Amino acid sequence: MKRTLLLIAMLLGICCWSMPQLAMADDTGTSEVSKTKKKKKKAKKKKSQKDKEEVEEAEDAENAEEVLSTVAQALAKAEYLTNTRPNLKAKFYIFLNSASWCGPCNAEMPEVVKCYEEMKRSGLVELVLHSADSTPGDAVGFLNKYGASFPAIPKEKMPNLPNIKPGMGIPWANILDADGNYITSGHGQIIRQWKEYTIKDTPIPDAAPADEDADKDTVPAVHAALEKIKFFNGKPNKKADYYIYLHSASWCGPCKALMPNIIKEYKKMKRKGVEIILLGHDKTEAAAKDYLKKYKAKFAGILDDSADARSLPGYAPARGIPNATIVDKNGKVLHSGHGSIVLEWKEYCK
Repeated sequence: MKRTLLLIAMLLGICCWSMPQLAMADDTGTSEVSKTKKKKKKAKKKKSQKDKEEVEEAEDAENAEEVLSTVAQALAKAEYLTNTRPNLKAKFYIFLNSASWCGPCNAEMPEVVKCYEEMKRSGLVELVLHSADSTPGDAVGFLNKYGASFPAIPKEKMPNLPNIKPGMGIPWANILDADGNYITSGHGQIIRQWKEYTIKDTPIPDAAPADEDADKDTVPAVHAALEKIKFFNGKPNKKADYYIYLHSASWCGPCKALMPNIIKEYKKMKRKGVEIILLGHDKTEAAAKDYLKKYKAKFAGILDDSADARSLPGYAPARGIPNATIVDKNGKVLHSGHGSIVLEWKEYCK
């Protein structure tokens, strides 16, 4: 009897111990299931939100496309020579076909630049250069020569606008409204009468007065450009006061004869805040880099007529090498000519 009672007591003890364990296991399982459901619900909600945002972005992009005028839509997809883009909200557009090699184009350009400053202030008229130059470098050099800040489209890259009338020569200008309707066309000098064909008597805001404090905070144009360029043979001083763009190449006899003297002067320049940037005329970056290495040149370089080279404020293509252009930190051209002017840097970098 005692044994039976002892056996029953042991069995009851085992049952009492196992039941909480089973309950805990059941609770754990229930908790895990609950967590999984919460995760799935959260993921579903997140996906739903993401899908909603993508739909809204697509609708915004579609709406943005709808508000662009006919001409603006064409210009939005165009290829440009510089980082400057046109005003896509303008009411009128002037397309100027011009080139660096054209005498009348050069004669007209100062007045075009002057007129464009007023156009920009109006906010209603945009001017786009359709370059007739054969190389991007020549076209950008043409813009820099006159300090032109309007956007430029390279040769044979003009968007298909049916009402652009071909001229008998250049400079030639076409004036269209934002819907692409033809207004007039003629010799480039019609740009002088741009108000008559576009905004007429609409008042134009005066130029904002110079803010000396703002100028102090503005990053110099060359310094800003250098931040975006990838150089070989090191990096140029991004805080120099003057820059010399040196057009040179390893295959050029006069370039090689001049290089040792330039290297000697470069040591003095560095201490005076003057930096040299090689615009290599070699076919490959490796060849240009080896050229600098041969003369133990410490200045950096990029290939000439590349997009990076053309982005340098004050850049102009060389008609022959060695050639050099001396600019201040804002890209204002101080002097240009045969590469030997590098040795006269003190005269221009004051």
